[in-house]
Amino acid sequence: MENNGDNGFFGFMNKLSDIIFLNLIFLLTCLPIVTIGVALVSLHTVTLKMAKGQEGYVVRGYLKAFRANLKQGLLVGIPLEIILVVLVVDARFLLYSTESYRDMGLMVTVIALVFLVLIMQYLFPLMARYDNSIKNTICNAALLVISKLPYTILLLIIVIIPVVLVYITPYALIYVLFAGVSVCALLQGKILNHVFGKVEEVSENKE
Repeated sequence: MENNGDNGFFGFMNKLSDIIFLNLIFLLTCLPIVTIGVALVSLHTVTLKMAKGQEGYVVRGYLKAFRANLKQGLLVGIPLEIILVVLVVDARFLLYSTESYRDMGLMVTVIALVFLVLIMQYLFPLMARYDNSIKNTICNAALLVISKLPYTILLLIIVIIPVVLVYITPYALIYVLFAGVSVCALLQGKILNHVFGKVEEVSENKE
């Protein structure tokens, strides 16, 4: 006769080990910096399935997704990284500027930066789930930011929480390094699966 307590414990440990391995391999594949976009697509490819209980072999699935999305991930990720750096540097420059255009320039830069970060909450998951052109994927991500604003805010909060924890205590960095990123992506996956499901239902009803 099986022990349900033991099964639950081993199931939890398997899930935890998947989360840790996924977090570590994600961070490792981000190290070249230019591959961050590819890594994010691969991460969401796995966590969207995990959120549905379809994870399978996590590391193998991640590496397969990494190879499959390498070209598109680089084409999207590298320009995004450059734009983000430019906006952050520009915001920092304007913050300490004494020019007359400081306030207006800072407001525009911050709005652009926030909107870009919001788009990224959908962009890489869309790339992970659907085969589409880069242009259409970016447009769809921007539309989802606006049309699904409550979910957008929730997705952003999930990302911000680990940052706040690290700011409060450096010990939280241990959590981020070993599980924080994959846990965030998994939580987002549950929300994103719901959002994508609703969008697919609407599309099917229109056909």
